[in-house]
Amino acid sequence: MKRLILSLIVVGLLLATIACGSKEPVIETPAAEMNLSAADIGPAWSLLEEGGTEDAPELNLPHVQDANMRMFGAEGVTGMVMGYVFTTKTVASAEQEMATGDVVSNFTEGFQKQMPGMALETMQPPDVGDEAVMVGGSHDELGLNVYMLTFRKANVIVMLAAVGPEEFASEGAMAGYAQKVEARIH
Repeated sequence: MKRLILSLIVVGLLLATIACGSKEPVIETPAAEMNLSAADIGPAWSLLEEGGTEDAPELNLPHVQDANMRMFGAEGVTGMVMGYVFTTKTVASAEQEMATGDVVSNFTEGFQKQMPGMALETMQPPDVGDEAVMVGGSHDELGLNVYMLTFRKANVIVMLAAVGPEEFASEGAMAGYAQKVEARIH
C-alpha cells in the first residue's frame, strides 16, 4: 500500500512538472544596473543622455517592466554608442518580444530614419545571451560604421548600437560591449 501511494505521488509530481514546464529564473536586477557605462566604452567617453521606463513606449514593447536607455559620446569623435536594457516580468514575455521581431525592426527603422541611405545587413552575432541578432553596415558618404546588436538573456532584452569610426563601431567592439553588459545580468 505504501508503495502504491508513493508511486502515485511520484507520478503526480512528474505530471505537475510536465504541465507547468521548467521555470527559468527571472532576473530582478534594475535595468540601470545592467546597462553600459562610459567606462565600458573608453576613457574619453561620457554619458550624454539617460532615460527610463517612461521613454520605452516609443519602442512599442508592451511587456516591458523596467527600462534604462543611455547615449554616450566623446569630445572630438564623430559618432555615438547607445545602450538599452529592458526587463519583462517573465522569460516567456521576453521571448515573445524577441520572436515578434519588433525589438529589432523598431531599433533598425529608427536608425534608418536618422541616416537615410544606410544599408544594414544581418550579421553573425557574438555568443551572448540566450538568443541574439546583429545588423551592421557602413555609410560610405559619411564614412561611418553602424552596428546594432540585440540579445535576450532570461527576461532581459539588451539593445546596443554604435555609430562612428571602426575603433569603437565594429563587430569586435560590439561583442566587447555585449559581454560587459551580459556579465551584469544576474
